[in-house]
Amino acid sequence: MKSTVDPGLSVNFHLTEACNACCSYCFATFPHLGRRNRLSPADREALIDAMVDAGVGKINFAGGEPTLMRDLGPLCKRIKKRSRGRCAVSLVTNGARLGPLLEDWAEWIDWVALSVDSGDDGTNVALGRTRAGRPYAPVMLELGAAAKRRGVRLKCNTVVSRLNVGEDMSDFVSELAPERWKLFQMLPVAGENDSAVRDLSISETDFRAFVERHRALREAGVVIVPEDNDAMTDSYLMIGPDGRFFWHVPHASGRTLDYGPPILKAGFSEALRQTGFSQEKFHARGGAYDWLRQTGEAPHA
Repeated sequence: MKSTVDPGLSVNFHLTEACNACCSYCFATFPHLGRRNRLSPADREALIDAMVDAGVGKINFAGGEPTLMRDLGPLCKRIKKRSRGRCAVSLVTNGARLGPLLEDWAEWIDWVALSVDSGDDGTNVALGRTRAGRPYAPVMLELGAAAKRRGVRLKCNTVVSRLNVGEDMSDFVSELAPERWKLFQMLPVAGENDSAVRDLSISETDFRAFVERHRALREAGVVIVPEDNDAMTDSYLMIGPDGRFFWHVPHASGRTLDYGPPILKAGFSEALRQTGFSQEKFHARGGAYDWLRQTGEAPHA
């Protein structure tokens, strides 16, 4: 296999815009997609193969909600088989169908990142993470434990917005005990989450105060990774359900999204060249770390 890109690069593959939640701040709703724009199952496999063959070091499945996709498990296995275990597999999920996925496909998954914005389900309801009467935070604790029992490494992602910026999540995160906790300043993106900008946006000062409040968790062994709006811009490689790279472009109202050509037509390396991706910003935000389940683990056969 001939690598054509830095093997330290990670790609977020947003498999679908479909989601069982209605998070008001979501920037990955892909309103431009039409029925004919989505990749077919065969094209998703071809795109996975192109990324692996180009030498990508980690493929992170996102959405929407990736566990709603019936072929997620087979795609995870495909990455591991084709890369001979060299390419890491991770996913960001609200847990919709994570339980069954772990039962059948855990050996092909390196990391699970649980999306949890609050230890208080009243706040999770207000944000659109769940509905009244449907537990969310307690379920995340159960799923986190289930992932670790199966040898899958655990992360937690939290979007810090006006509704949770004053919260102390230390007890919840301590109980969840992820290896990494990524904190995102709520990111306004024109055309995607416009309605949330006025009600949920926070300042960098507010964001830094939230990070500082949880400093003690670092001493407990949790790697805290804060990302403000600037750190997120140009530091992620993201592919949408239509098989194109997309990225945030600074705009007077915050950010807009721009899109590259279809990767399967342009070729992975050429499509990558046309993005606004900055490898320096990727490394500066701590995007490169130990991605595999266990250092030195033999490749999956």
